[in-house]
Amino acid sequence: MPIDLPWAITLSIDSDTMALTSQCLQPRWRYNYANGTLRTAPIARPLCDRGRYPAEAAVLAAIEGATRAERTPENGILLSGNAGSLLIFSQ
Repeated sequence: MPIDLPWAITLSIDSDTMALTSQCLQPRWRYNYANGTLRTAPIARPLCDRGRYPAEAAVLAAIEGATRAERTPENGILLSGNAGSLLIFSQ
């Protein structure tokens, strides 16, 4: 599903945390990547009350269901698992 919203969805990744921002939606996850396997665990925090747009729900499902992370030939990172996939690029 392409993301077609009038604002950006950003994902920041550091050594053990992923942080997403889409307007007031700002979930966080701790993650561990070892031997080609990705594990994520949500960090409890309040979420905004406006509900989720379908593109946001798809991004959240892809991150929370990701079991693999791999570098693409285009230098992106592909997160994939049972809930779909998400291709991200650095800016």
